[in-house]
Amino acid sequence: MGISVGKGRRCTVLARPQDEKEKKIRELSTELSRANQQIAQCQEQLKIILKYIEHANHLTKSVQKIVENVKEIEAEGQE
Repeated sequence: MGISVGKGRRCTVLARPQDEKEKKIRELSTELSRANQQIAQCQEQLKIILKYIEHANHLTKSVQKIVENVKEIEAEGQE
């Protein structure tokens, strides 16, 4: 394929699509790299949020135990 007007011209015509493909590959690789960085950042934020939730759940259970203990003590005091 290409233009049959001399071998040098044909080489230039065929090289352009290859250069465009390589450029597109570089662009997509850069985009993929950015997306991977964003994913890594989101994963770190998610880890922090999950730790916060775990801590909040632990505090909730602790408060529930305290409330139960206070109710038991109050019940004992009324007897």
